[in-house]
Amino acid sequence: MNISLLSGPGVHIQLLNILGNTGDAALLLTRDSLDTLRNQRNRADYDLTDTTVETEANAMIRVKEAFNVIAELNRCRLDTPRFAAVTTATRVWVKKLRGIP
Repeated sequence: MNISLLSGPGVHIQLLNILGNTGDAALLLTRDSLDTLRNQRNRADYDLTDTTVETEANAMIRVKEAFNVIAELNRCRLDTPRFAAVTTATRVWVKKLRGIP
């Protein structure tokens, strides 16, 4: 997709917004998976009363989810026409997001 994310605390949301606006259905699902992974991590880090995120079964689900995210991003990168379309859409969206004409 060839874009640089701006640094700061909102970088996760920035990436989710970008992936959600590529026009690629599989990357939209990937965005949802990343959001779930982030939410689960936040629950584990900050909601100490929620022990459901600490189970081995939950950990295995999250590892598989992370693997699937990486695999989908790799599939996109290796599919030249798809990657070109996603890159174009991403650049358009990032310009809009950042207020660049």
